[in-house]
Amino acid sequence: MHGSGYRVVVRVKDGANVTEDDADPLLVALKEEYDASDEQIEVTASKSVVEYIATSSTKTTRVFSITTPNLSLGGLFQLLEDKKEEIGIIDYSVSQTTMEQVFTKFAQFQVEE
Repeated sequence: MHGSGYRVVVRVKDGANVTEDDADPLLVALKEEYDASDEQIEVTASKSVVEYIATSSTKTTRVFSITTPNLSLGGLFQLLEDKKEEIGIIDYSVSQTTMEQVFTKFAQFQVEE
């Protein structure tokens, strides 16, 4: 399960309709689509399949992680296209999670002994 995920990078116009909190319209749209539709993973307030990666994001580049094994790329592209005007999306890319990203995420939870 650690490698089953996607990294979504979205470039938005300067001054676009985005925020740095849970009210961000792109984060809300992704969570509505993927948290609600993922039947194999029980979603709770602390366990979402969509995560905003603040450390990799900037004012005009938004980075998200979607950890669902049954992601429809066509559905994701359609969602992003539908939100393009509303949010101010310039372009976007989707890639599978790399081993480096998996290792970094795993290392964050390790405790020095």
